[in-house]
Amino acid sequence: MSSDFSRCLSLLRQEKGISQRAAAKELGISQALLSHYENGVREPGLAFVTKACNYYNVSADFLLGRTLSRDGTTIAAGELYDYSTEKDNVLHGSIMATLNKKLLVNSIGVLFDLLG
Repeated sequence: MSSDFSRCLSLLRQEKGISQRAAAKELGISQALLSHYENGVREPGLAFVTKACNYYNVSADFLLGRTLSRDGTTIAAGELYDYSTEKDNVLHGSIMATLNKKLLVNSIGVLFDLLG
């Protein structure tokens, strides 16, 4: 796991306005163990990640720092407006339209990774 997880776990708790002790109790672990997770000293198992996602109402991708969207949604190339279908568009009917959409999605993903 990365430091993104530790930072996100800590920030979610602080955002909720609760102490480590209270969060640990709700999550069914000791305060010391939660502190280790939040400081990146130890890595949790899948069961804890699932509990934390449910407790903070976020997706695992968000908690793990893989997306900036709390519900884990991402943009797929198929969801973007296909401007190649516009009349008089030079890309109309070409493979370049699909490649441009994929490039845009990948570029946005890289930017989000860098910003995260």
